Amino acid sequence: MRRKERSGWIPTKGSITATVRGVALTMSFIRNAFDQKRELNANLSETLHKLQRESRGRLLAEESLIRQNDFLYHVFESVTHPFYVVNAEDYTVVKYCEEIRYRPGVEHFKQTRCG
Repeated sequence: MRRKERSGWIPTKGSITATVRGVALTMSFIRNAFDQKRELNANLSETLHKLQRESRGRLLAEESLIRQNDFLYHVFESVTHPFYVVNAEDYTVVKYCEEIRYRPGVEHFKQTRCG
């Protein structure tokens, strides 16, 4: 005699247990995924705050350098006596004030070596 097959809509004891275990495993997997997501978000938030602090610090440093550069430029250009800045390594003229440009015979300073 042939065994009668059960219909798919009637669950067996084994299939119910397997389903419950599967649901429990799925719930555990989802819980772990949410925990990992929460941890990643916390790390990302911390990294973002660090980057914002560094960016703010760099911006303040850049603004300070710009102010210092402007100040030195105005001091350099306000001197009425002609002078120039010489690179100590190769003795080339790095910068000279506007006053020196109006003196005859000193236009070659930019290309010459001193000393």
